[in-house]
Amino acid sequence: MLLTLHANSLRSMLAGPKGPQHLALTELPSFTRQTLGLNGLMIPTTMLRGLSREELSRLREQSDRAGCALLSIVEDAALPLGAVSEAEALAGLERLARVLKAGAALGCSSVVIKVASKAGDDSMNRAVDRLKSASDLAERLEVSIMLHSHTGLTQAPEGLTALIKRVGGFRVGACPDFASAAAAADPGLFMKRLTPYASAAIAVTQSFVTNQEKSTEPAGHEIDPDAGVEHSPYQIEPLLKSMMAVGYDGSLAIDYRGEGDATLGVLRSRVLIERCAASVHREEE
Repeated sequence: MLLTLHANSLRSMLAGPKGPQHLALTELPSFTRQTLGLNGLMIPTTMLRGLSREELSRLREQSDRAGCALLSIVEDAALPLGAVSEAEALAGLERLARVLKAGAALGCSSVVIKVASKAGDDSMNRAVDRLKSASDLAERLEVSIMLHSHTGLTQAPEGLTALIKRVGGFRVGACPDFASAAAAADPGLFMKRLTPYASAAIAVTQSFVTNQEKSTEPAGHEIDPDAGVEHSPYQIEPLLKSMMAVGYDGSLAIDYRGEGDATLGVLRSRVLIERCAASVHREEE
């Protein structure tokens, strides 16, 4: 499993005023690799808005130099691929085409999207047809489309996997995340059902509990990295265990959403995930 960074974790540093804590987007790959010890990047499209093809090329060059691959870009807005309105759906497809082309320009292996659609057979049929059309472009660009769960059609794993199966081919898969899994009735089962279709996943982290003090602290609060730490409000180890049980070996992007110092929050997330993964390996031996 390859631990990577979701750039949203450092949004305050990337968007903040110039100063010691400010981070330019082109500096992100080297910072991710050298300071955070992570091996790739997932970047939301909102951070790429307005960049020219030349600027995208410079970002790709910096990632190559840093040895920190740009693996995925994430479209924040849900795309209306199951909409009744053809005009609305066409706008969604055109947006997806732009995202796929940006992903290709950056050398990404995938883009992550959400499908805005009501549940139901008619909506499913419309979403299938439109995703099949988009997957043809994805194939030509050699970029995969990873579906993130969203309200309606793809909220439950069954709906999302049914959509993937009906589209078919090798260019449409799933991107499960810990926060969505934790909100499900059975978080472990949620991850176990989606992971076989995934080449990218997201580890959302928020705050932590130290076993030494038995008290919740913001994720950015500095503590002994060797101290026992658990994630709050949900446990990470069972989710990792479910992923590893089905042989997941793709990327896992840390998406730190807690308070405090973002760098420390990501570092502590990484340490905890590594510790949980090692614990699961020991159980399997």
